[in-house]
Amino acid sequence: MLSKLIEEGKKVEKYNVKYSIGDSFEGQEYEIWKAKALILIDRNYRSTEVGRNFILTSKSNNMKSYNEMMGILIALESEEISHKDLEAELDALDAERKTVK
Repeated sequence: MLSKLIEEGKKVEKYNVKYSIGDSFEGQEYEIWKAKALILIDRNYRSTEVGRNFILTSKSNNMKSYNEMMGILIALESEEISHKDLEAELDALDAERKTVK
C-alpha cells in the first residue's frame, strides 16, 4: 500500500498551482491521495511521532507540506522493507539453529 501511495503521490504533484504569494495543491485527485495516506497513517502509525507529524503536516496544502508527506511515506516504505528483511534474516538464523541442535 505504501508503494502505491508513493506512486500516486508522484502523479498528483502536477496539481500544485503557483501564485505570486506562494503555492497550493488544488484538485480532487490531490485530496483523494491525501485522504488515502491519512487513512493508512491513522490505521498503522497514529501513535508514532512520524505518524503524528504526517497528520499535522497534512493540514497544509503547499509544496513544502507535500514534500514532507512524501518523505514520510518513502521513509516508512524503506523501514517496512528493512523490517521485512530483518525478520527474514532472523527466521533463517532461527531455522539454522534448529538444524544445528
